[in-house]
Amino acid sequence: MEISTKVITNCNEVTEVESKWNRALEISGENPFLYSRLVSNEMSYASNRGGSPLVLTFWVEDRLVGLVPLAIQKMFHVKYVCNLSNVVYSDFVISKEYREECITQMVEFLFNRLKFRIIAITFQSESNLKTLEKVCRQKGLHLLKAPIMGRTIIQVESEWEQFYSSLKGKVRKEFRRRQHKLSELGTWKIYGDELNSKSIDRIFAIEKVSWKNNLREQNGEQKEDELYNFLTAAKANAKIEPIYKPEVWFLEVKGQAIAYLLVFNYNGTAFFVKTSYNSKFKKYAPGNFLSKEITHNIFKKKNVNKIDFITNLPGDKIWNPTIKKRTTVIVGSNSILISVLRFIHKHFRQRLGKLQY
Repeated sequence: MEISTKVITNCNEVTEVESKWNRALEISGENPFLYSRLVSNEMSYASNRGGSPLVLTFWVEDRLVGLVPLAIQKMFHVKYVCNLSNVVYSDFVISKEYREECITQMVEFLFNRLKFRIIAITFQSESNLKTLEKVCRQKGLHLLKAPIMGRTIIQVESEWEQFYSSLKGKVRKEFRRRQHKLSELGTWKIYGDELNSKSIDRIFAIEKVSWKNNLREQNGEQKEDELYNFLTAAKANAKIEPIYKPEVWFLEVKGQAIAYLLVFNYNGTAFFVKTSYNSKFKKYAPGNFLSKEITHNIFKKKNVNKIDFITNLPGDKIWNPTIKKRTTVIVGSNSILISVLRFIHKHFRQRLGKLQY
């Protein structure tokens, strides 16, 4: 069947097709962060930051078979195409049977029709990446590929006691020490809540006294668009029911919430989406302690098959996890651009060091 390409540059156009959009996501079962309202909001934020949203959708008759959320950016007078969202959440969703044709049309559209000379995209899907490499070889395009921060994955297979005993002794000892130190502060508890106005207010109250707030102030930012997007698009009274089940967990000491963890449950996976803590309590590592307790809770309930930490930060190694790879690919139309490609790659690596979660 013939595949047609529809380009979306206005966030309102996403809402016009969102029932088919979200249905395509549910069929793929891969990436809840491409939920229609999240992408629609991210398009608005990209425009506000000086970028130009460029979302490619691929259709077979009335069926949506491919979603490729991109944005146009400029650096040193060079325009290039990159992921619309933060690379730790981005990817494409393309039906397996139409993968090669959709990616071929994407490449032809960007390089032939729009006349771009550089694209810089991060992949989480190995299949999509391999297909792009094949298409680039066929088109004679130059490609630079490099791994970036992967994703920490914990399989929820055994009982908690068995899993916990598999961790190093010093890790278990450190968790016990942190619990003891918290108890010295007074009564503490951990509780879950749905996303609503009250729980969102508690989250932002924590954010205002977190280490991230100092960074935002240095950058002249009033709020973190990404977090605001996750919270408003998924709260209980959202206009469209999210494709995932959101919940937020708090660590409270003497009646004060000092840390939170935002979790999306989707297709058998618990995604640890966002976390932060009151910097006043930094020495108690409240964020890490909360993650440990929620991991414990997930193992006890057995309502998901795995936990996805989204990132692969140094502290995640304590879990003895498997790591799902991510790869940044930069494609150029001729060999003269290789030096530019390498410079952009360096820029992306530096940027990754500044990403906030």
